[in-house]
Amino acid sequence: MFSWEGKNVAITGGAGFIGSRLTDKLISSGANVKIIDSGIIRNSTNFSNRLSKIQFIQGNLKNQKFIRNAIRGTEVVFDLASKLGDIEFINDHPASILSENIRILLETIEVAKANADRYFFASSSNVYGIKIPTPHGEDDADFNQSVSAYGWSKIIGEEFTKAYYEEYGLKTYVARLFNVYGPQENFKRQSSVVTKFILNTLSGKPFVIYGDGKQTRDFIFITDIVDGIIKIVESSHFSIPFNLGTGCGVTINELADLVIRLCQPKIQPKKQYKPAIPNEIKYSVANNQRAKQLLGWAPKVELKNGLMKTIDWHRSEL
Repeated sequence: MFSWEGKNVAITGGAGFIGSRLTDKLISSGANVKIIDSGIIRNSTNFSNRLSKIQFIQGNLKNQKFIRNAIRGTEVVFDLASKLGDIEFINDHPASILSENIRILLETIEVAKANADRYFFASSSNVYGIKIPTPHGEDDADFNQSVSAYGWSKIIGEEFTKAYYEEYGLKTYVARLFNVYGPQENFKRQSSVVTKFILNTLSGKPFVIYGDGKQTRDFIFITDIVDGIIKIVESSHFSIPFNLGTGCGVTINELADLVIRLCQPKIQPKKQYKPAIPNEIKYSVANNQRAKQLLGWAPKVELKNGLMKTIDWHRSEL
């Protein structure tokens, strides 16, 4: 049975929302973690009592020398680093998203090949494009469909992980993450719509809904995502993608109404509807049967409970 006790682990993008929560879980399991990131550490309070098992390394993730020095001596690499932004940013900057994400991937997996035993790649539900019916099964992805530059960077990343496993024997793992939310996500441009809705509701500001608000998303709580990632990397299911989502679709209108009801604001926030964004995915819901059957993983946190935990955390921060 795989054990994290004493394992030396590197997490690119480890200063982010998912990376910081993954770090906390791994060090709780006995691992030593290097957080490798180009940004500052915003979520360190989550594991401040275990700093002796954490090393923060800040630098350029597209620089091979930096990545080589940072990853040296690690046994497991989690590649969470990615240039994203919201749908407007993705539409306006396709070239920079493709080039930067692929460069980060190439430098990281090449170094991992020579140093590590296991390599995890964080893919995305964006690989399914705009026309595939829901729920999306892993084998349903049709790479001839219209997908964003961000989605293509993840498709290419998945192909690299498969190739490195087949040619070099690097144990590679892939998870397609759906819409992750939860406490400790800082507000920024690529924040989840959940965080944006909560903060705007608590502060009495209007929030924007693009299109008619009937587009569906699969919102999955952060602890379920972290548990799923760890189960994947502990397994022997190399180079095949796993959907990590709840299997339940929620419209943006339904999410907005639920957030307002749970926040119970003194002033009812206004919803501002704007024209739909071109090439935005209309319906996104996971078929998670592969993860359930092969990994014994299933999401535990229902949306209402997850939203309340997230709302309470943001209230305490405000």
